[in-house]
Amino acid sequence: MKIKRITRKPCVPGETFYCVHVEGNNVICRAGKTSVKGRNCGFGFLFGMSATAFANTTLRLEWTVAQCEKFIKDFDLTDMRNAFREQEHRGLSEDDTAYLTVATYFRTEFFKIYRRLETWINDCGTLASVQGYVISPFGARRLLPQRMYQGKDDERAVIKNLSNIAVNSPVQDYETVFMANVMINSREKFKKYGLKSHLIGTVHDSAVGFFHKDDELIALKILLKEFMTDFPQANGIPFYGECNIADPSKGEVWGLGKKEVLYEDVKDVELPMRTR
Repeated sequence: MKIKRITRKPCVPGETFYCVHVEGNNVICRAGKTSVKGRNCGFGFLFGMSATAFANTTLRLEWTVAQCEKFIKDFDLTDMRNAFREQEHRGLSEDDTAYLTVATYFRTEFFKIYRRLETWINDCGTLASVQGYVISPFGARRLLPQRMYQGKDDERAVIKNLSNIAVNSPVQDYETVFMANVMINSREKFKKYGLKSHLIGTVHDSAVGFFHKDDELIALKILLKEFMTDFPQANGIPFYGECNIADPSKGEVWGLGKKEVLYEDVKDVELPMRTR
C-alpha cells in the first residue's frame, strides 16, 4: 500500500493513505476508509490542545485500540510508543500508550500544516504574562492583568483559562472587524444594484442573510467577493468564504442547507446595471 503521510487537500473516504485535514471547526483524520472526526478539535488545537487531551476525548471515542495498533504498525511509530513507555508516561497501560502515540502523531502533523500556529499560541500567553494584555491586528486591546500573577497563583485551571483568552481575544476581534467590513460593504452594493436580498446579522464569523430568488446569485457573488478582501492586517494570507443555502420551502434551516456555494460557482454571474 502506498502511504502518503500528509495532504492539504480534502481527503476522500477510501483513499489508500493516511492524512490529516481540517474541515470547518472539525479535524478529520482519515486512514483509508476509517475516519476520526474530532468535533471542534479545530478550536482545541487553536488553544494548543495537548496530545493527551486529544487521546482521552475524541480519539478514544472514535477509534478502537485495534485501530490504533494498526496505525502504529503502518506508520512505524513503535519507537515513539516505546519512548512513552520508558519516560514520563511509563505508568500508562498498553491501551493508553496506543491512544497517546496516535494522538501525538495527529497533533504533530496538524502543526506541520500550520507551522507558525503553535509558536503564536505560546507567544500570546507569554506576552500577556509580561505586559498584562494582548492586542489584536486591528488594534483592540484585551486587558489580562491576572495573567501576570503566574507563579503566585497555583490554580493551573485559572492560568490555562487566561492563556486561552489571550489567544482567543485577538482572533475574536479580527473576525468581528472583518465581518463588519464584509457586511457593510455588501449591504452598500446590494442597495447600489437595487437587490431584494438582505443581510440581517452575524453568528460568530458567519454572515446571515435572506436572499431573494430573483437576485440570489448576484447577492452571493457580491458577498463572497467581499470575503476575499485583502486587508493589510491579513499579512498577505488569502481569505475565502463559502455559503450554505437553506431553502425554507423545503424545510431547511440556517446552517443546515443542502447547497454549498463558493465564489468560483458565481464568479461569472453578471452584475445588473447600477441603480443609484
